[in-house]
Formats: sequence, structure tokens, C-alpha cells
Amino acid sequence: MNVRKELSVDNSSEGVSIQPALGIRLRARAQELGLKGAEVARRAGLSPRRYSNYVSGRREPDLRSLQRIGNALKTSVDALLDPTLAIAHRDGGTYSAMSQLNNALGDLLAKDIQFLADLATFVGSTRDNERRAAMGRALSPAMQRLARVHEDLIPLMIRRFPPGRLSTEMLRIEADRSVVQISMDFNEDPPPRGRASLLQDLAEQQLALPRKAIRVSESRTTNQVNISIDLGMPTTRGVR
Repeated sequence: MNVRKELSVDNSSEGVSIQPALGIRLRARAQELGLKGAEVARRAGLSPRRYSNYVSGRREPDLRSLQRIGNALKTSVDALLDPTLAIAHRDGGTYSAMSQLNNALGDLLAKDIQFLADLATFVGSTRDNERRAAMGRALSPAMQRLARVHEDLIPLMIRRFPPGRLSTEMLRIEADRSVVQISMDFNEDPPPRGRASLLQDLAEQQLALPRKAIRVSESRTTNQVNISIDLGMPTTRGVR
């Protein structure tokens, strides 16, 4: 059951009544920006103790404090109080879909939500590449392959072997030589035989790279697969 308090704003010092989930949103937004709580408090002009009380839910901030915190976290008061309000300016279809997604999140496990967040990040990278192309900024061959990692390879991997968690990390970034690592954590016990080899085959086929450009390591202890891809290797065929 989702418990929600109504938002009420007044001019007194008693502040606003807010969702208990505010602290979770404050932590999540700070993590997105790579900020510690003390730094958020400093930017908002609050004492670390006072801000900590807001995060923990021991105290509720007044509207002015919420506005200062929102500025420090580069977001709006609406987004902190209710994420659905932050998307109200979108077109009707988008707003409806995003509201549906937000409502569905309440019934998902943490690993499911993380999976959706990772997938959204991959889709976002696709849109960024499209914007770059529209602006006439050509991508290097290595960056074209990186785009294909997110647009083609990862969705295929997810469909073939659904992970409990998936993350990517750039180990090396240069115009003509970049290395990306894909980490996949699985829940199957025992892990399926031949999984690492099949994942390597998928990477080779989708990126048109030689086998030596793709290194796959699998830990049966932690049930994790790490795939390192050298995007600067000569291709076995033209990059599409």
C-alpha cells in the first residue's frame, strides 16, 4: 500500500507536509551528482545536522528550505516532492506513459528498478547520439561502436541472459581507441553452461570486431560476467 501525505504550503515556520520518501529522493539525487550530504547542505546554506534531519525524516523542511535544497541539487521542489509533477509539462501521451511507469515501480523489486534504470540510460545514450548526428558532429569509428554497444548489443544480451544487474564503465576514452566494460550480475544458480562463450559470440557479431578485441571473464563464485571490449580494433567488416 502506498501511503502519501498531501502537500500544504503556508507562510508560517511549520513548513510543508511531505511524502516520507523525500529522504530517499534527496539521497538519490545527491548520488547522481556525486555530492556528499555535507556538500549539499553547504550549497543550500544549511547546517549539516539540519540537512541530515531532513534526509532521515526526523524533521520536515519548510518551503524556503526545500527551494534552497532543490537549487543545490539542480532540481525542482516538485521533483523532490512528487516525481510525477516534474513531468507534467510533457505532452499527454508521454505524461501518461511516465505516470504509468511511476505507479508500476511501487510493485517492483529493487533489482527490477535498477534494471529499468540501466535500460533507460542505454536508450538515452541512443538519443544523444542522434542529436549529435543532427548537429553535424560525426562520431569516430570507436564512438560509433560504443553507440552500437548500447543500442544493439546490450539489449540482445539482456534478452538472451536476463541479468539481476547490469552496468557499463569506460576504462579508456580516446578519439580512436576506447575500451568499455560491461558487468552483468546473475541470479541463476548454477549458471548455465557456455554463457560466457555465447556472450562473446554476440559481441563479435554485433560489433564486427575480431575475437581478440573482446575479453570475457566469468566468476562462478559471484555469478558475474565481465565483458571488456576494445572498440578501437580494426573491424572484420565495415561499421554500419
